[in-house]
Amino acid sequence: MSVTGNARWNGARRRYRAGVTNPPSDLDAALVSFFDDVRRRPDDFVGLAERDAAEAMAELPTADRVREVALSTAVANRYLVDRRRAASTQVAAGRELSGPVLHRLGLAGLLRSGEPVDATVLAAQTAAYLSGPAIPLHRHLVLNVDWDLAEPLTLAGWRLWRPSEQDWDAMRPVPLAADFAAKPSFDPMLAFGEHLVLSAEDPDAEPARHRVPFRLFRRPVQESPAWAPLLCLNLARDTPVMPVAEYLVEPGRAVTAYYESIPTNLLGPDGDYEVPLLGPLRVEDDQAGWLTGFLSALSGRLDVWTASEPMPKTGKRLRPIAGRFLDTCAKVAFDAVVSIGQDPAEVAFNYVVALERLVSANGDQGDLKRRTAQRTAVLVGRDDAERLAIYSHVDTAYKVRNAVAHGSEAKEKQLTATITHLRAIVRRALIRTIVLGPHLDPDTVFDEALLSTQVRHERIEQEVAAFLEPLTSRPARII
Repeated sequence: MSVTGNARWNGARRRYRAGVTNPPSDLDAALVSFFDDVRRRPDDFVGLAERDAAEAMAELPTADRVREVALSTAVANRYLVDRRRAASTQVAAGRELSGPVLHRLGLAGLLRSGEPVDATVLAAQTAAYLSGPAIPLHRHLVLNVDWDLAEPLTLAGWRLWRPSEQDWDAMRPVPLAADFAAKPSFDPMLAFGEHLVLSAEDPDAEPARHRVPFRLFRRPVQESPAWAPLLCLNLARDTPVMPVAEYLVEPGRAVTAYYESIPTNLLGPDGDYEVPLLGPLRVEDDQAGWLTGFLSALSGRLDVWTASEPMPKTGKRLRPIAGRFLDTCAKVAFDAVVSIGQDPAEVAFNYVVALERLVSANGDQGDLKRRTAQRTAVLVGRDDAERLAIYSHVDTAYKVRNAVAHGSEAKEKQLTATITHLRAIVRRALIRTIVLGPHLDPDTVFDEALLSTQVRHERIEQEVAAFLEPLTSRPARII
């Protein structure tokens, strides 16, 4: 250890003991003694691999004292209590200070590095990791959208923001030691600070007792707990916005990666410089103001659906319909083109099923094609010409849907027309349905609107116009 590093370490310990900072707990004090013990015997770890050095540190008597106090502290905090093992000699609460833990968290590397560190802060961070108390866990979904978002937005109870490298670093387990950790907690591409992230507290999640040794199964996007904000983001354009990583974070203690598939781009003459690859959706500066307003307004309308108590029967259908639409978002790329390797007929089938359920609430199966085409036309069409075109597109889409349902091949011309036109129709129909609210009865209103211009104006167009009016500089014919 350098003279400067020794001085800073000892100075931190003196401040600790003098009570200049908050009085230490018994666990904090035991950890400082352990850290001091390791720092005073650097020769014991010379020539050892990091993992072996960590094991040697964990065998010190001062480490035994930490484990003893950490267990009692965790029990008192009711933190990570394992009632199945409470009667055994194994750890029944909290986490154990072991060689693998010292190695994984970077504590072993930091302690043998000679780097200056504030012992009081390091002890507090390590104590929280070992023994709690419990704190809220947060879920973070990393998105592939390219948008230099100026200020965070709230979307359906989730925070849309652009975390910096410092924000990610602060979430890592035992942040002071994390630079020496065996593996990074987050994908290195996030350090560029360019990704948008959906974040929210997850009250149902439980902290991980141990490190998860593998990536958990990636759930379908339509089953994501963030389905509502993802729906908002995917209704703004025909180009999809998708999560490329998902983390469950106990800040400063544990990070569980559900999946990481963040695209990258290689730069430099030899392709040896890796940077994030964002998109396909890109938001230019002149579009950002409108998009921010649109997302906020749509989120407010969607909140009415998710907060209604009791939810009306017609309102309960929104989430499964949104699920159908979000399933297609995982299979299309820029401007609604179906991605290579995906089945266009399946995408078209989901478009049609989403429309069926969107414009009908009573479950009547009679004459689905005519009813869905007519009601979609009256919901989405802004003039007679557009309503006729929409009717024709939905009618064609049903021919594809019927072919898929009966296990036969859809005609190429009909499939191409459906993929080309139907995504925008479904997207606009979803927006308008959300704007009209969960108490709208589609079986009554849309059929009456077919016969009455006044009903269509008062029950549909007037409400849509009121939603759009505050959104200045909006793209033409968005919904």
